[in-house]
Amino acid sequence: MPSQSKIQRKKKWIEVLRAWKRSGLSGTAFCRKKHFSQATFYAWKKRLSSEGYPGSRGHKTFLPVKVVTSSWENQPVLELALKNGRVLRLYREVPASVLAEMAQALEAEAC
Repeated sequence: MPSQSKIQRKKKWIEVLRAWKRSGLSGTAFCRKKHFSQATFYAWKKRLSSEGYPGSRGHKTFLPVKVVTSSWENQPVLELALKNGRVLRLYREVPASVLAEMAQALEAEAC
């Protein structure tokens, strides 16, 4: 079992690396600003990354997902305003040739 001082040191470096990520600075700039040894910083970064600490690339987090019905499902894929004022709403994709025939038929005076 690790000693208390090792646990505390690990917790400290986890917090340091989280602060670094939040800062948006490069590792070198962060070390310079906070007066950390770059060698120590990168050694802890490598060590904790390989252990998958939260916030590292090695850490995998699964977030809960709620699937909801989108209001877009009832929206037309295409809405075409014709010259005669009629509106053609399509709720699924159709071939261009079919669309042209439908538009031509709806623009005819007999409709």
